[in-house]
Formats: sequence, structure tokens, C-alpha cells
Amino acid sequence: MVDGSERNEVAVAESNDVDRLSELPDSLIFTIFSLLESRDVVSTTFLSKRWKNRWATVPCLAFRNNLPRFIYGALTQWRGPNFLKLTIAFTNFLPRANDLNSWLLFAIAKQVEELSIHLGLLRIGASATPYSPPQRFYSCSSFRKLSLSHLRLQIEGNNVQWGQLKSLTIVGSNSLSAYAINRILCGAPRLEELNLCIREIGGRFTIQSTSLKTLCIGRQDDCFEIVEVYLGSILVIDAPNLSSLVILSRCYGRCLLNVPSLSNAVLSFFWCGDDMDPSDLSRIQMFNRVFQSVRHVESLTLSNWCIKFLLFMKMNDVLVEFPNVKSLHLFPDEPADEMLDVLEMCPMLMFFTAQLQCAQKGDSFASTRNATLVSLKRVEIRWSVNDASVFRVIETILENAYMLEKMVLRVRGTGVDGGEPLILAHEKVLRMPRSSPTVEVIIIQD
Repeated sequence: MVDGSERNEVAVAESNDVDRLSELPDSLIFTIFSLLESRDVVSTTFLSKRWKNRWATVPCLAFRNNLPRFIYGALTQWRGPNFLKLTIAFTNFLPRANDLNSWLLFAIAKQVEELSIHLGLLRIGASATPYSPPQRFYSCSSFRKLSLSHLRLQIEGNNVQWGQLKSLTIVGSNSLSAYAINRILCGAPRLEELNLCIREIGGRFTIQSTSLKTLCIGRQDDCFEIVEVYLGSILVIDAPNLSSLVILSRCYGRCLLNVPSLSNAVLSFFWCGDDMDPSDLSRIQMFNRVFQSVRHVESLTLSNWCIKFLLFMKMNDVLVEFPNVKSLHLFPDEPADEMLDVLEMCPMLMFFTAQLQCAQKGDSFASTRNATLVSLKRVEIRWSVNDASVFRVIETILENAYMLEKMVLRVRGTGVDGGEPLILAHEKVLRMPRSSPTVEVIIIQD
């Protein structure tokens, strides 16, 4: 039984009960909504009285593989003044072009600022025609950020008028020519970021812009895609204010760079065959021009084939130095000791990371070298099993890097000599002499 005083306490508590969801400020509510799928956003109607139909004014909507009738219903009920961000993504099926046009024109009328259209690699038959946006899409002045995947862009004359556009991502557009890129850059004079992943580059493909600050050609994420630069073709990047450059390309042709303001370069070139001829001086000279064009950067990432080119150039007395590089990232699959040849090209190096892509056998060191490691402060090396030469690299760094503050070693596999790799690594590293009295060595088993 509950007496009178207890019932009064319960009544007071209920009268003081607060709808904490309704107390949230609009800015936080919109932030929460922007992180949800549109179907989940619509469902928030049932969470709070204040939230009833609150979703209909949220400026960020994301439709991913929703049925067209749901999208039509949501847009019909939407009452916001304008769109800040709209995402339309389909990976399971391809909507009708008329439906896509209707949704896109609705967003344009609402002055959408960030628009993402991702149609994915839809398995819809070889005869299917890729979606092409309506002409009003190319003259929308409200765009700040565009991300387009597997669309057919029809760039004609001066139809591109994206005067406010700052960021553009284009993935998988076979019809995108050098002319189309030139027209886009002319129509987007404020463009600062360009991410370009098309299938192939032929002829003379020029990317020329004074506004660009970040450029990525090719991509490496959940969907590994590289750009093919055909034999006899020329990829020209003329961007005097560019600060960050990423190239993921199988390069048969030539690459010319004019990037005097570049500070961060990621060069992930792939060779067009299974082996490379060290006597191919024309190829070495071409890549020498590439390396010379980025030698002033402060952060440099090199893939396996770029490391091979550098070593072949060294064999042919074509020496390259990166005098300003402070942060170096290597992804070799050659014996680990060859990393030291690249380290010696970076006299101001402070941060170094390396990841060996496959296991190596044996220890190919012939003698101890005096690598230029005096400025090195942080090192991280990740490798798989059976690469004894890695320990020689570690020993060389510990012996010469007297300003070293931290070394992180990530080990995978069953160990160089069999058994537990973590214990073996500890035993080997602890016996190594160190020139830095304060260095912290951390060994982790991945």
C-alpha cells in the first residue's frame, strides 16, 4: 500500500518530469539528424511531441537504397527553407531517370549546397544507359560541394556555372575528357579540392587551376581504383597553389608537374609490367622529373614502385634528394634494408613510417651504413613474418638517431625463427644499442 504522503511525492515527481529531448537546441537536433538515414530521421516523429514532423525542416537528408515512393513522400512533406546537404545513393538498383531528375531539380530549387549522387557499380546489364543529370544541374549556383559517382556528365561549351563550388569528387565517369575537365575548372573558379577517379587518361590531359589546393587522382579505399595513363599520353598538372597531391596511377605515359607550393605528396605509381628494366633510361628520366618536381615537399608517401624507381635511378647515378621532407611514409615489398637508401635522401627527416606489404626472407645487409637520421624523432614500422632485415633497419635507426623520441614496432605472424613474434622482437630489440637515452620503444603484435 502507498500512503498519502508517498502518493504526493509521486505526483510532484511526475509534474516535474521534463521532456529532455524537447529541451535540446535546434542546432544539436539538426546535427543528430544529419548523422542518420532519412528513414530513421522520419521515425523520430514518435520520440517527442516537439519532434513531431520536426524532421520535415532538417536541412540534411540522406536517401540510401530507399524505395522511390518513400523518397517522394519524404520530399513532398519536407517544409525546410533550403537544403544544406542531400545524399542520394543506390547500390542495389537503379531508379528511373525521371525519378532522379525530379529529386535533383527539387534540391536545386531549394538551393542545395552539398550534393552527393552515388549510383555505384550497378549490375543492370551492358545495355543500360548511365544516368545523365538535366541541364539545370550544370548551372546551379548554390553548389559548394559535389560528389558524383558513375554518372554520365555532358559538359558542353560554357554550360558549367558553379561559381561557389569549393569541392568536387568525380568517380567512374568514362566520358570525362581533358576538354570536359578544362570546362569544369573554368566554370568553377573557386574550386579548392578535386578528387578525380576516372578509368583512363589518353592524349594530353591537363589539369590547370590557380585555385586548387588539394588534388587526388585515383582512389584507394573500400573500392580500389587506379587511373590508367596510356602509352604516349601526358598527364599535366599545372596548379601553382596546390598544397596536397595524391596520385594513384598505372603510368604508361608521362607525367609533368608544376606544383611549386606543394607540401604533401602521395605518389603511388604502378609499373605496367611484371618487371622493370634498369636500363630503361627514358623511364628513369621521366620519373626523375616527377621526383624533382616534388623535392621541396615536407610530407612524402611513396609506394613500392616509386621506391624501385628511386633505387634504379641511384644505380644509374641519377641522384635525388628531398631536402625539406620531415615526414616520410614508405610501402615497400622489397628487402627492408632498401628503406635506408630512401631515408638517406631525406636529411631533415623527423617522422618515418613504413609498412612491408609481404614477407621477405634473409638478411641482405652487407655492412653498417651511416644513414642521415640525426633529426629523426618518431618511427613506426609494420611488417609481417620472416623479414630478418627489418631488425637491421631498426638497429641502424637506434644507433644513429640520437634525437629519437618514440619507436613503434608492429609485428604480425609466427615469428622470424618460429614461435611467438612479440617475444622474439622484444629479445632482439632490447639487445640493440641506442644513441638516444630517452627513446621509448613500443612493440605491438597486430
